[in-house]
Amino acid sequence: MKFLLIITCSIFITSCQYNPHADKFLTVEPNVSEVVGIYELQEAYVDMVNPSLNDRILSTSPKPIITLRADGTATLKQFPFFEELDTGFDYAFKGFEDINAHWKISAVGSVSFGADDTKTVYGVLFTLPDGGVLFDSPTLTGNTTVDGLIFTLYDGDQGQILGYQKSKLPNNTQ
Repeated sequence: MKFLLIITCSIFITSCQYNPHADKFLTVEPNVSEVVGIYELQEAYVDMVNPSLNDRILSTSPKPIITLRADGTATLKQFPFFEELDTGFDYAFKGFEDINAHWKISAVGSVSFGADDTKTVYGVLFTLPDGGVLFDSPTLTGNTTVDGLIFTLYDGDQGQILGYQKSKLPNNTQ
């Protein structure tokens, strides 16, 4: 009986550490010029907040865009804004907002695909004008170079994200 309990607990513990988007996370530290650019919203998996919200976010016009400039400033247009509720790990959709912020590259966690291969995951820390931060750890995506940005809601293993794809360099990035 003890053996069965140990196996069950082990399965539960390891299953809670799986993020379905972890294979997309950037594990090579980028430089600023690799991160600078325009990111367009391509994925919205936020049905835990509201079952019809994915389609609403993806069909909004104009499309949500994030511009990261080399001087460390960022503009988030039509950003799907969520407020974390006091109950913790629960969110309310507040609408689409235009946000100005500062950004910097940051280590946002680690990922392991087994054995002893734990790697640092890199993301972007957005600081708002009031000193607050936007989400806990927006994660950069890509194998060896930046190709996108993921904002995670809830616990990462639930797969609730806003996924942005890097498109092109803005004219005013320098």
